[in-house]
Amino acid sequence: YSLLAFDIANTIVKEYGEIEDVTITLLSQIGKPIDQPKVASVLVICEKNTFIKLKDKIQYIVDGKLENIREITKRIIDGELSVF
Repeated sequence: YSLLAFDIANTIVKEYGEIEDVTITLLSQIGKPIDQPKVASVLVICEKNTFIKLKDKIQYIVDGKLENIREITKRIIDGELSVF
């Protein structure tokens, strides 16, 4: 989840330069699928009007990354995503 959280935050910041900072918190739950975290929290620091404009787009990014969570493993193996 830590690599996925970093990837989500990085994607959001690259996609929307007007966002000053993003913090992603993902919390798993024993017995639940990995793509269905108990908590998926996004803290965004930006202008209020910017957040209102981007809220749905940010949600779309988070949902898409969770749906394709197994892609993280492939990206690590391919050297596209560093673990250090």
